[in-house]
Amino acid sequence: MRTLSDWSLSILVGTAAIALFASVGQAAEKVERRSTSEKVSAWLADLPAAAAELEPYSPAREVIEAGELDKARAMLYFRPRAEAPLPEGFPSFTPVGVIEVKEYPAYRRAVGPSFWTLFQHIQKQQIPMTAPVEMNRAPGANGDGAMAFLYQNTGVGERGEIDGVEIEDVPATTVVSLGFRGGLNDRQVAESAQRLKDWLAGQSKYRAAKEPEMRVFGYNGPQVPERDRYGEVQILLKPAAP
Repeated sequence: MRTLSDWSLSILVGTAAIALFASVGQAAEKVERRSTSEKVSAWLADLPAAAAELEPYSPAREVIEAGELDKARAMLYFRPRAEAPLPEGFPSFTPVGVIEVKEYPAYRRAVGPSFWTLFQHIQKQQIPMTAPVEMNRAPGANGDGAMAFLYQNTGVGERGEIDGVEIEDVPATTVVSLGFRGGLNDRQVAESAQRLKDWLAGQSKYRAAKEPEMRVFGYNGPQVPERDRYGEVQILLKPAAP
């Protein structure tokens, strides 16, 4: 069974791939950030009203209710650096400190035992880099599937074992996600996962899917200052039994 330390190591090494690709063609002084949704803009305009809309166990809701409005604004205003494009059809990032349910389309991923195995694969096959990098517990052809690079869409490449990695299609998925800012560490994953589990315990519509139950998405490489890094912890969902 993987420990929380495995999550930290996986995302640190995995997001190094984003750093390598981002260093090509993007100057450090010109940083593109992902856009803020109209919903978040409305929340920022009226934080007390936003608290009533945010899901229970969302950190942003808790700091608003505690009267820490500047802290809430900093959470909601944050926009991650866009170092690589999202896979086609992927939803936008979950705002920092917010719990939300999201729908993901089917997508193709390369699952491997190490960063270098995956990096060499996408170089050899000329697969464009996307963000995020995925860390989960899905078994792969070579190891426990601790890391995956995501293809642009399911029409890129072919399924099967290639270059020592397993290329597989993931079906459309419903998740509950919590966005976080900063460097990933054991405490960050544990606290985020616990908030999602507490949220799920109060739901009648959803329950956790079978393995892989939890995954972590990392959007930035280690060259990005820790204060500007962004990621999501997610629990995969399925409908509750009637």
